[in-house]
This record gives sequence, structure tokens and C-alpha cells, in this order.
Amino acid sequence: MGLHPQTAPDANNAIYTLSQIGIDASAHEPRGVGAIDLKSFDYIVAMDASIARELRPMLAGSSSGKLRTWNISDPFGDDLSKYNICAQRILRELKKLVGAQ
Repeated sequence: MGLHPQTAPDANNAIYTLSQIGIDASAHEPRGVGAIDLKSFDYIVAMDASIARELRPMLAGSSSGKLRTWNISDPFGDDLSKYNICAQRILRELKKLVGAQ
């Protein structure tokens, strides 16, 4: 899901990186968060503060505790090593989030 989804002309780095952690994203189609009811989720994760700012109005009226803000840069357009670093950081943050429940 994304705020401004777009089809990446070359998503090979993302697809490869995800395959290395057991996720098959080869058939993934980008979708916008506006197409779903964000309030129905237990948690919403924003990869950085600018994304969190855009998401807050979409969560108006729901628990403010739903939104988690991480500080992870999007590796779009970078080399494979940046995608790997991003994936490892996401995995670490997910473990923390699951452990906090």
C-alpha cells in the first residue's frame, strides 16, 4: 500500500530483496491506501514522519495509537544493497512491534 502508488519501471531490486526473505512479490500491483478503510486496522505503519503527516487526516476519529512512525528511507532507485538495508530495518522494526503486543 502506498500514498501515491505507481508502477515501478524496474522493480527487480525490490522483488529480489523480498524473495531473499521468503516473500514472492513478483505479481504485486501497487494500490493506494485511499482504497481501504485504514480505521479497521490495529496498526498503521508510516515509514517516515512525512508519510505519517499525510496519513493522520485519514485516521481522524480513530485511536491515535494506531499510527506507528518509523525512520526508514525508501530505497527506490538505489542499488541492491540499499534495498537489503531497508528490508533488514523493516524486519527489525516489525519484531519490535510484534514483541510490544
